[in-house]
Amino acid sequence: KASARAMPTSPPIEPAPPPKSSSSYASNMAYSVEFSRRAERDLGQIFAAIHAADSQAAARWFDGLQADIEKLATLPNRGTLTRYDPNLRFLHYGNKPHIYRILYRIDDRSNRVLIVHIRHGARAPLS
Repeated sequence: KASARAMPTSPPIEPAPPPKSSSSYASNMAYSVEFSRRAERDLGQIFAAIHAADSQAAARWFDGLQADIEKLATLPNRGTLTRYDPNLRFLHYGNKPHIYRILYRIDDRSNRVLIVHIRHGARAPLS
C-alpha cells in the first residue's frame, strides 16, 4: 500500500550556528547584543534538542528565536523586569508548550544587551 505522505524534494535548510554577538543591523542599531557563555551553551542545546539541522520547521523556529533576540538591539526595554532582580529582564518566545524565556541585562553605559540565559518555560523559575 502506497503512502499518501509527501516527501521533501530538497534537503533541509541548514540554519546558521548560534551567534556570539550581533553584527546585523550594525549601521542603525543603538545596542549590541552579546551572549554569555551560558546563553551560547543554551542556544547550542536548544538547536540540538529540536533537531534544527534535520528539520526545516525546526530551523525556521530556531531562526525566529535568534531574530527575536536580535530585535533587542533596537528595542532593549521591551522585555519585562523580573521580580527577583531589578536589573534582569525577560522575553518569551514560542507557543505553548514550547515557550522559552530569554533572560537578559541592559548596560546603557556601553549600549549593550547581554543575553544571560535561555530557559524552557516548563522549568522551575529562578529564585
